[in-house]
Amino acid sequence: MQRLLDKIEVKITRYSSSTYRKPDRRLLLAGFRLFRALVLLAQRRSQYTDAVFHIGFRPRNGIGDCVYAVKYLFCLKKRFGDAVQIDLLVKDQPEAVRTLFSGRNVRACIAAVHAYAERPRYDCEISLARFPVVDRLDRRRLASVADTGLRDYLERLVLLHQQQPQLYRSDYLGSCYSMLMGRRREDQADIDGSLAMPEEKTFTIDFDSARDLRRFALAEDAYIVVQTGGGRHFSHLAHETRQWPLERYTQLLAAVREAHPELRIVQLGEAYHPAIPGVDLNLLGKTNFEEMLALLCGARLLISQEGGFPILRHFACRKPSCVLFGPTYLPFLGFDENINLTAGVCPGCERLTQDWMARCARTGGAPLCMASLDCETVTRAVMAFLAR
Repeated sequence: MQRLLDKIEVKITRYSSSTYRKPDRRLLLAGFRLFRALVLLAQRRSQYTDAVFHIGFRPRNGIGDCVYAVKYLFCLKKRFGDAVQIDLLVKDQPEAVRTLFSGRNVRACIAAVHAYAERPRYDCEISLARFPVVDRLDRRRLASVADTGLRDYLERLVLLHQQQPQLYRSDYLGSCYSMLMGRRREDQADIDGSLAMPEEKTFTIDFDSARDLRRFALAEDAYIVVQTGGGRHFSHLAHETRQWPLERYTQLLAAVREAHPELRIVQLGEAYHPAIPGVDLNLLGKTNFEEMLALLCGARLLISQEGGFPILRHFACRKPSCVLFGPTYLPFLGFDENINLTAGVCPGCERLTQDWMARCARTGGAPLCMASLDCETVTRAVMAFLAR
C-alpha cells in the first residue's frame, strides 16, 4: 500500500508542477498527503495487546528464493526466541511455500499460517526476496514490547533500506555487496550479520515424506534426476540463458546409460520445460511439490542447470548435485557438496541487464557461457562421481 501511495503522490506532484501556485492544485496535493498519512497510520497500528512481539513473514519470488527464506526464518526465530511470535504469510506459490515451511526443523518456528490477503495486523511485517524488508512496523508496540536486541535489529533493517535503496532495487548490486561482506547467497538475508546465518552450516528443512517413492516404483539411489528449464516467472521464454543445450543432455545421458544400465534416468520439472529424448521416466508437469521433493531426495545424483532444484536438494537432504553454471556466479551460488561446473568464459552477468535471462550480453543471442561448457567435461565429472 505504501508503495502505491508513493506512486500516486509522485504523479500528482508531476501533474501539478507547472501550475503549482494555483490554490486548487496545492490543496489537492496537501489533501492527498493527509489522506496518505492517515492510511499508513491505520495500517501500521497493530491489533495485538499482549507481551509478545508479533511478526508476519512473507517469502517472495521463485522457489529458490523461498528455500533461502526458510533458513532466514529459522535463524530469526533462533536469535530472538520466545520474544517473537512469527506467522507465515502465503501469497505466491501457496503449495510450494506451505510445504517448504512444514519441515520438522522449521515447523516449530511458526505459530500460524495465513493467506496474505487475510492476515492480521501485526506488530511488524517482513518480506524477503534477497534482503529482508520491513513493510509494516508499529513503533508504539516496538517500544513497549520488544527487547533492546529486537528493537535494534528492526531499526537497522529500516535504516539500511532507507540509506541503501540501490541494494534492494538491483539484485546485481545486492549480490556484489553480499560478497564484499563475505556472505554467499545462502546467507544473503543476514544483511547486517546479526543472525549468524553463515554459522548454520548443516541446516536442513527435514521433510516428513521426502522419501516416499512408492508411487513411481523407484528405489533410493537407484536412479538419477535430470532437470532443465527455469521457474514459472520465466515460463514465457522458450530458452533462457541458464539452459545447457538439449542435445548435450541427450549425449550425456546416452553415455550414462551405457556405463550404468542399472540406473534409471528421471526427468523432473514443469510441463513447459524442454523434454530430453531417451529418459526412462518423463515426469514433466506430473508431480506435485511433495512428490518432486521425494524424488529429488531419493536420487543418487541430480544433474541440473543452476536454479531452484539444486537449492531444494541442498536444503532437503544435502546429497550431491551436478550443477551447470552459466550467467549466474558459481562462487556466490554454489554449494560445497556439489559438482559445480562452469566454462569460466565470463564472470557472470546475472541481473546485470534487464533481459539477461533471454539474451547473452556478449553475443546478443545464445549464451556464450553455456555454449562453451562442453559435453565431455560434464560427462567426465558425472562418470567420476558414479564410479565412487
